[in-house]
Amino acid sequence: MRVTTKMLNDSAQKAGLPVNGNSLLNYVNGNSSEKNLLSTLNKNKGKSVSAAQKSSYEKVENASGKLSKSAADLVSNAEDSVFAKADTEEGKEALYDKIADFLNGYNDTLKTLRAVAGTMENFYCKSLQDEAEQNSEALKAIGITLSKDGTMSLDKNKLKQVDPAEIEKVLGKSGNFVSRVAFLAGKISDNAEANVKSVSNQYTAAGSLSQTAAASKYSFWG
Repeated sequence: MRVTTKMLNDSAQKAGLPVNGNSLLNYVNGNSSEKNLLSTLNKNKGKSVSAAQKSSYEKVENASGKLSKSAADLVSNAEDSVFAKADTEEGKEALYDKIADFLNGYNDTLKTLRAVAGTMENFYCKSLQDEAEQNSEALKAIGITLSKDGTMSLDKNKLKQVDPAEIEKVLGKSGNFVSRVAFLAGKISDNAEANVKSVSNQYTAAGSLSQTAAASKYSFWG
């Protein structure tokens, strides 16, 4: 198909580029003293991809940050922690709300990681799912079930029938599930923050992004 000036004019207008002056076919042929049109179009496309990637990483950072906070609240040793105050009806309701926040943060983190689908994001996504699967029976006993997509759902009525002391064994400082999820959430947030900076400052000419990952990324449990 022959590329015409009109075709290039239309593309230029969509990209917000001026169409007056030198022939746009001359831009393609490299005969213009102005910036090459196709190069400019490619750069604009790169900026669009970069902005989308940045937005995706920011969503991961936000979701994992919320997960980290709710997890920290559940495993807190403070005298006024949610489990310490669960001996009253008001305290129990606050505990149930905190558990719901934790599950929402977990599910949102999984979803945002999958939206990015990078190497590290896939790794962290699987790591979160592995932790949940390893504790699936204990979670089920207090009303939390795993879906096929790895997300968790809560049967609040069943949860309310369980003694807070038993809930703490699964979701509090007495167990290790939430603590390990909190650790993962911190790593996920750090990785997302680094990638936001990478997208902003180190977008390569080839249009790829530099992933930040330590050499020991697959053995961070120590």
